[in-house]
Amino acid sequence: MLKFIREILQNKQLRLVLIADETDKLVRRKNIGEEWIFELLEARYSTGRSSSISIICIVNDITFTTKLSPHIQSRFNPWKMSFNRYNSPQLFDILMDRVPYAFNPNSV
Repeated sequence: MLKFIREILQNKQLRLVLIADETDKLVRRKNIGEEWIFELLEARYSTGRSSSISIICIVNDITFTTKLSPHIQSRFNPWKMSFNRYNSPQLFDILMDRVPYAFNPNSV
């Protein structure tokens, strides 16, 4: 898959933005691990254009990057943003806004 991504990025001069939600949990899974981050970062440099791949990692653990292997940390240059947790009224409003998209009229 990464070979395919590299070829597309090199030949088509496209940019890839990858958004990975729950990255910290994904990395802790034994069958997935953190190597996919390393491979994407390597693909980023192998295209010859360091800005051709952007990775947005959404995590719950703010110390996530400090737990990555040194070979990944040396290539990973995160720009960190923190967001406050939603409170109950905010979650209720969000869910109510989405009801029309998820349910038939008058079913909720």
